[in-house]
Formats: sequence, structure tokens, C-alpha cells
Amino acid sequence: MSNEQRTGRVLRQLLLLAAAVYVLGGAFAVAPAVAVERIALLQALKATVQVLVPDNDGELYDTGSGTIMDADTGLILTNFHVMGNPETGRLYNNEGLAVLGIMAPDLRGAPVLKYVASVVQGDPKLDLIVLKVVGLLDDAGAPLPRNLGLSTVPRGNSDDLLPGDRMAVLGYPGLGGATVTYTEGVVSGFLDEDGNGEYEWIKTDTEVNPGNSGGLAIDFNGAFIGVPTAGYSRADVAGKISLVRPATIALGFYDEVVLGEGGSTKTNSLGQRAKSASSPSATFGPIVFAAAITDDNKATDPKTTFSDIQTVYAVFSVSRMADGTPWSTRWLLDGEEVLTQDGVWDGGSISSTWVSLTHPDGLPVGAYRLELYIDGKLVQQGDFSVEARTAGSRARSVNVTGVVYEADNSRRKISGALIVFLKPGVSIQSWIDSDFDDSKVHASGTSARDGVFQLDAKVTPGERYSVVVIHDDYEPVAVDFYPIPADTADPYELDVAME
Repeated sequence: MSNEQRTGRVLRQLLLLAAAVYVLGGAFAVAPAVAVERIALLQALKATVQVLVPDNDGELYDTGSGTIMDADTGLILTNFHVMGNPETGRLYNNEGLAVLGIMAPDLRGAPVLKYVASVVQGDPKLDLIVLKVVGLLDDAGAPLPRNLGLSTVPRGNSDDLLPGDRMAVLGYPGLGGATVTYTEGVVSGFLDEDGNGEYEWIKTDTEVNPGNSGGLAIDFNGAFIGVPTAGYSRADVAGKISLVRPATIALGFYDEVVLGEGGSTKTNSLGQRAKSASSPSATFGPIVFAAAITDDNKATDPKTTFSDIQTVYAVFSVSRMADGTPWSTRWLLDGEEVLTQDGVWDGGSISSTWVSLTHPDGLPVGAYRLELYIDGKLVQQGDFSVEARTAGSRARSVNVTGVVYEADNSRRKISGALIVFLKPGVSIQSWIDSDFDDSKVHASGTSARDGVFQLDAKVTPGERYSVVVIHDDYEPVAVDFYPIPADTADPYELDVAME
């Protein structure tokens, strides 16, 4: 279908909606209620990725698994030995690159090879390493989408475990074929290698095989409790024991890597350090802080005081920056440096850009400062603060996925349906009256051949969104101010029946 045909089809659908708005609350169905374990498993499966590592010649050298730790910035935790040799500290390819396979939409098929990731930092002794999504596999030059479509898993506490507790491991072992493999067992015990009273390993009878390395170990609440790392067996003894790096160590390492006191950074222009002379007149404009940004690098609802916030964006103008110019960011919390990142400018002559600071559990309370440097010289700085969280609040956002199907035959799935979530506070009629103004749209998605869809932006639990679903061959579905439950899991599953 050409772009013109696709545009014409969407316009016909919108005109149909304007002619007859059907408010069909019954057409929306939250995914059927299931046991807590199954909901948790769904989330854990989507947080597990396959890691394919090439050598310097581009040939596949090693495979492993990983866990998505930050869905917005694409940070992945895995074993060091998946990416390199822990004994020498050398990576299997000089660029520290890997291909990531994302869980198949039906959770049964082979992973979708979608992203390229690169090493952020590793620790050979702990056998842990953090990767970050840096590009699309099928179009290296294209910008990353605003919503990577990733899901994370809740953090657990491995110190709460006792021998006999049930646990499970998810990953992509070679003997399991191309699809994800789930194995479960019990905590068999703990291993304190250096005798200092703190255990370095969880022992388990859960199967951990080559390819499982770096994957996800969960308790039976579905929470992250460690990184499956090794499996051992002896020919003269029946059975097998596997080792899992506990969450107390793995999460401590991850938090130290992404932000000295537990966060992460994201930027759309920082790269590797390079040698280049900067323009003496290059500078950055005043910094504007916000909880979100638009596609054209503009802050939405700028402010300097935040609460219950995971990510704060810093937007600033750019003047006379030449490609190759060294620049850096320095973040401080209560006067102490928490993160510094150096890079070289590769944004060409763009007029504005942004950086951000984020943490999956919310940014710590305190006074923050961002300093911007060009060629080692401080050229701009700005301040914001994070206030104490409101009791019981949850500063997070979730993906929305689901299936569109025929109301009279739920087994018949509908492809090509357009799902639109309007911005909070926008009614369907006001959107129609504005001639379907794009600025009123929060997120959208199109159902695939199997009826499955995922919105291109996340939604906020506890918020209400007007929702429209349209298709040439079916009656439009429209619901004003549909509520997203405050306690929903990620992703929120929303199925749609069309007449």
C-alpha cells in the first residue's frame, strides 16, 4: 500500500468516525483476570531479551540473554562473559556491539531481532555488564523511536530468599531452540566464596544452560532476584547445580554504572570522544527542564520543581557547534557529582537538543544541577529540585498492547485497525471539531495481521484517555475518558471488539 493510499484510508476512517460516533464501552475488554503468577510471568517474559554478539569480522561469536532494566533508555543487564572474556577483560568485538532480540508478540515465537546495543560498562570480576540500545538493526541511520516498546520487571530482594523458596529462570539457551525457555526450581542454598559472611551466589536446581547466561531469575512474585550465570554438573554425580548472581550484587552494580546513587542518563547527541577543534564561539542556551519533550526538541510544561518523577529532560538551544567539538554534561545532586559524560558533537547545525536524567524507581529527592561544558569550559548551567513523593504514589508509565477482534467471532482477528489515544482532557468530539488535530493525539497504533497492536507512546496509570478505534470495514469504536487503573501492570492489556 502506497503512502497516498494509506493516507486516503485513514482519512476515510476519520470521516466515518465524524459522521457517526459510537460510544461503545462494552467494546473494550481488559485482558481476562488471571492469577498473579501469570500476570507476573507475562511481564518477565517481555523483559527478557536475546543477545547476539558478533566478532570483529561480523560473524556470530556468542549468544546469551539479558534483562531490560530501563524501558525508556533501553538499558540491558547481562553477564560480562556474554560480551567478552572475563579473564582478559577483552570484548569479543572492538566496538562492544550486540544485536538484541525482543520477545515475540505472541510470547511463543522466535525473538524479533530489532535493536543494536553497545556496552556502557562492565565488571569482569562480577561477570556483569550493562548495554544500551543505540540503533535499529534494519536501519542504522534512522533515529530511535520515541517509544522503544520495551518492558521492565519489578526489582526484588534476594536477601529475602531462603533455601526451598521457589524461583524461575528465563532466557534463550541453545538447547531450547530459537524461542524463549522458562525453567523453574527452588533455591538450593547460597555460596559465600570469600568467607566474608556475604554470599556471592544463589545456588539452585533450576536449569541454567549455555545461552541462559545473563538472563532473568525471578521469584514467584515475578520480581528480579538475580542474573543466571553458570550451571555445573559432574559425570560421577547425578543432577546439576546452577549459580545465579543475586540481585543485591547485580542491582548494586547496575545502579553504580548508570548513576552514582542509582539512576541513568540518556542523550540524543553524546558519542565517543574524538579529536577535533571546537569553534571558539560555540555555546548552549539557557536550560529548560521538563517531564517530557516533543519530537522537535521542545519542552512540554517546563518547570523547576518535580515530584514522583522518573525522568527529567533538559532542553537547550545550540549555537555554532561544529561536528567533532568535545562537549560534556555534569549532573550534581545536593552539591555532589553523580554523573559526568563526555562526548563529541555529531548533531550538525541543529538549533536545539536535550539530555535527560532518569531512574526506574524515581529520582531521589534533592536539589539538582546540570552543567554543560564545551571543550572543557563551563558554558551553561541550570537547577531543578525533586520533592518528597506523595505516599502511595507511583511515578511511572506503561505500554498499552492488545488484540482487535470481531465482536461476533472472537477468534477472527482484525488487521489494519487504527487505535488512537487522545491526550488527557481531550474529548472525542473536540478532536473531531478541531479537524482531527494531531497535537491532541497522545499515542496511536495499528493492529497487525494477528490483530495485535501496541501504542507508540506509553500512558500514565490513574489517568483517563479518550480512545478511538476505526477500520474501513467495521463500525467505529469510541470511548471518552477511558480510565487506566492506577495499579496496572506493564503492559496494560486492552482488547477491542468491533462490530
